[in-house]
Amino acid sequence: MSGTVAHSIPYTESQLKWNLMMRYYESSDPQFEDRLPYVFQRLRSSNASQNFLLTWTTNIRTVLINIPPDSFSAISSSYDVYSDEHRVNHRFLISCLAAGMVGAMLDVSELEAQRQNAVSYMAIQIITYITPLVNESQRAMIQKEFELKKGFGILLRQASHRRVNIVQRATAVECLEKVLSYTLLVEELTMGEIKELLVACTAYAIRDHQHILDDLKRPENQYMHNSIRYSEGTGKGGYDEPRTLGKTLQIAPVWFSNNQDESLMVCIDALCRRRHVTRQECLEMIQQSPKIIDNLLHIMSREASAGVQEQACDGAAAVILCFLMMLPQYYAISGEIDAEKELEDAMHCNKILFQHPRSLQMLIRARNKAAAVDPVAIAVKTRQQWSARGDEDMLHHALPKLSPNTGRLGICTLRILNNFTLIPDAPAPVFIALLPIAYTACARAPTESDIASSASRGPGPRYTDEYLMQQRQLYEVRLRPAEQSSAYDPLLDRIQLFVAPETIVGPTLLFRLLRKLAATGYTLERLRELKRIPPNTPDIDETPTALVHIHQIVEARTIGKLIRMSVHRRVLRRREMGNKLLSTKPDVARVIYMSAAQLAQAVAYFGTDVPNIIAEGVKENLNSIRTAYQEMVLCLGNACEAYIRMKCWGMAAAMAEHVVETCNHFPPEEAASIGWDIKSSREKNARRLETAKRELRT
Repeated sequence: MSGTVAHSIPYTESQLKWNLMMRYYESSDPQFEDRLPYVFQRLRSSNASQNFLLTWTTNIRTVLINIPPDSFSAISSSYDVYSDEHRVNHRFLISCLAAGMVGAMLDVSELEAQRQNAVSYMAIQIITYITPLVNESQRAMIQKEFELKKGFGILLRQASHRRVNIVQRATAVECLEKVLSYTLLVEELTMGEIKELLVACTAYAIRDHQHILDDLKRPENQYMHNSIRYSEGTGKGGYDEPRTLGKTLQIAPVWFSNNQDESLMVCIDALCRRRHVTRQECLEMIQQSPKIIDNLLHIMSREASAGVQEQACDGAAAVILCFLMMLPQYYAISGEIDAEKELEDAMHCNKILFQHPRSLQMLIRARNKAAAVDPVAIAVKTRQQWSARGDEDMLHHALPKLSPNTGRLGICTLRILNNFTLIPDAPAPVFIALLPIAYTACARAPTESDIASSASRGPGPRYTDEYLMQQRQLYEVRLRPAEQSSAYDPLLDRIQLFVAPETIVGPTLLFRLLRKLAATGYTLERLRELKRIPPNTPDIDETPTALVHIHQIVEARTIGKLIRMSVHRRVLRRREMGNKLLSTKPDVARVIYMSAAQLAQAVAYFGTDVPNIIAEGVKENLNSIRTAYQEMVLCLGNACEAYIRMKCWGMAAAMAEHVVETCNHFPPEEAASIGWDIKSSREKNARRLETAKRELRT
């Protein structure tokens, strides 16, 4: 840190002390504005006294804690909304921002972190608290200070250095999350910096809780106890109440788990809030730091510990791995991105993942863990844990992460396993091992009456509405840039990562697996005649139960039912959902259409490559397979329309061209048998293709 030389500051510490400066401020004395920049110069100087540092950081932090979260925006529009004290505090903090407070706090934190004292983490907390409170122009000031002081590097060093105490590391993680969520700093980061962030945060999230308990028991760390908090926001949940060591040790694992989850949300922000991350950049990250994949797989698959809240980050880990393995999305117009190269790099990423010696076993374990979760039982257990800790009301804070976390882990794992079906030369036993997982994921989503019935077993009427909300979120998690952590996001015009609900991803995986098995010689007939599970089948014991399950899945009646359910219910409803959003939210409609098209395509190609399934189901299966082709054409055509409205001409052209080619090769008499006007579909998409090509030429 480049500290300010003492003789360059024309005031002594006594002339800049807090009480004196506040008197100047409250009396509108011009000396306040004159001296305030020198306060922050003094704070960042190498010879500032500990008393001066502690007084200013403590008091600024206290001012922030006592400001209502929405007061900045409210005060700017109406000074009658809040008390005189809040308005005074608001003006004071804005003056501090303009005088260089953020840069000073970064410098103070970097120097004081070496001394392992409270000043360092309070300096970072000041930045953490003020970033979400201020308006866009003031956030731009914060971002500028971060860029000038290389603040990202300062926080990353504190978050990743094992010699820094746990509170300092946790505070640095929290600050990174807020700054990346509420500013455009992420656009200024290099992919090398993001790679280091992924390495540091996944290593942090993989640690167990024992080391923080050991840290807290040391006498010199007494000051850390009141920083171990368990509720969101500032100044709530007893944040500043004196706390005994016993109480701190009770809530520390939950606090640490939430912070681990936050550390991975920082990574999600860094990846999803950029305008585009190429597959080549993802490939280079995992090639240069293979530990990233190791850590993510470990976090996703590890067994739950003391309670669900202490295991909150496995869903976030699944989101990150899903992003890194995602097949390319072409937002840019033609020429900016080499589509073939992108696909090649994406497949290389997935090959690296599945060449990991235990990747499939760990992914299967992660999916089974998510599928086995009973939200009602967990809610009851969590309530019992908090009651035993003397904090029954904390269930209100414990519940919100249960179902969203389980949903993220479950569907992102299914999405990754779908990619495995695209890997050439994969051994058939692996596909057999995945059949039960895919089939289980084909179950229908619970109805409102199902959810209400299960909620009656939950933690009581006080929490029923919240529980119902979390249950609904379990089956459809839409991931938009930084949606989990930021209400302010100027980049929401593009969805960077979308994972369809389990009811779509599950059957898509099942039909892809059955098609791959048929291509490797494991036809439906052969699977039905299996006497034992093939050797080298991961994580499936050679037991009658497992074999019976395989036989049940490939029964003709079961397969026919799944085909009809997928085509006539799920794909159709998905397309109708996209139709409702096409005119107002084309980017959301686009990803909905694409997920429906993938399921329709999986059914259609399965029916074509495994023709005996048509004979087994006679007319019902035959018409359903033909309807699957029709739905694929309709969904891809509508996705093309969405791309046109988004002015993504390259992708629109690719979609339209694929649809026209499909229509040209589909027998007209088969289309007529299900009432499909295939000529109209072909002509409509030919016009879309011409529009896209014309725009590409201009």
